[in-house]
Amino acid sequence: MTRLKEEIATNPRHLGQIADAHNLLSDRRPSTGVAQNRFCNKLKTIIWSVLLYVCDDLVVFPPHISEKLQKLQVIRKRDVTKDDMVDALLNWRLTGIQEENPFVWPCFTSTHCPPAKPPASMDPVTYFNGMPCHALSSTERQAFMQDLATSMKYTTAVHIGHIHQYLWEPVETDDVGKERLAKRLKTKTRDALLYVCADLNRIPRDVSTKFAQKSDLISLLVDWVSFPLECYFSRYSITSTENG
Repeated sequence: MTRLKEEIATNPRHLGQIADAHNLLSDRRPSTGVAQNRFCNKLKTIIWSVLLYVCDDLVVFPPHISEKLQKLQVIRKRDVTKDDMVDALLNWRLTGIQEENPFVWPCFTSTHCPPAKPPASMDPVTYFNGMPCHALSSTERQAFMQDLATSMKYTTAVHIGHIHQYLWEPVETDDVGKERLAKRLKTKTRDALLYVCADLNRIPRDVSTKFAQKSDLISLLVDWVSFPLECYFSRYSITSTENG
């Protein structure tokens, strides 16, 4: 499991799928048969290794094979299927936690025992402009940005330069100035906005590029220029690095 966690921690696509799983698990409890089928079908779109990671993190496995899995040093697909893990996660969402309504991951209350992770080790949730953001580690952030760069189009690269220029320019922080900046950012591609947000470590709590809304990214960037000290130190750091 240690090797699996190391591989996932440096793979932005896997990180995105972990976020997808966490978002699904932290949504409203699926109380009807239709909702439960929809829940399971969405989980089945997540790759086997990510499901295993999530199940291990929550210490949630099917009862009939849980003891066997705990004794294995390496868990293979023949040891536990996707259906096994999907069923276990559904049962966890239905009976394993007290929360019925949506909640911010990983702030849930177990019905059987304390959370798998002690509070001190839980991933921090940082709020920017009222939006929960995931503070990526340096390794995660670099992997995330590198993944975006590998499929980046020329237009997106140009737009990244434009966005940096907008953020460096003096901006009035009143409502008129913020609205003007938002309109300028709205003309840029979503991937360009996401790349700059990652560079500033302001990624929405859902790190999956599939779910990051353009309006949310613009809001985060407009909010960033509203804090002069943060802007100053970020810009100073960039300038110092570029000047050697």
